[in-house]
Amino acid sequence: MTIERTPDLLRKEGKYGQALSALKQIRTKRDLRSSELVLAAELYSLTGDVGAALETAQDLLKRHELTGPQKAAMHAVTARSCFRKGLHADGQLNFKAAINAADRAEDAALACALEVQLFQNEVHWLGPHQTTSNIATVDRKSTRLNSS
Repeated sequence: MTIERTPDLLRKEGKYGQALSALKQIRTKRDLRSSELVLAAELYSLTGDVGAALETAQDLLKRHELTGPQKAAMHAVTARSCFRKGLHADGQLNFKAAINAADRAEDAALACALEVQLFQNEVHWLGPHQTTSNIATVDRKSTRLNSS
């Protein structure tokens, strides 16, 4: 008996290309669910397909059925894609939108992770002296997380 490898499981195993192939196979049989499209956008981003990641994430952000964490994830995909395309201001705005979505969903761990990602992208693409993120805020939030 073999265990079916779902796209989500393949992603968790770091098999991004196989996960995308599995999603494409599912797409031939039926329309993908929102959660599967969110996964596809993340996989496009992880595999370097900036155009597909950006298009999928922006299309999903127009939908009303996304959960708070899914909205945060799609803003983060959009942000990373913008940074990669040299659209740094748009990248910063989308990371801030992702952080706000995580805060509204009361997902403090996700909000902290997104703050760190914003800082990493700013340092990588803009240099250490042009960051807008506040590491002290991340430190306070993460300290609260660890104490609760």
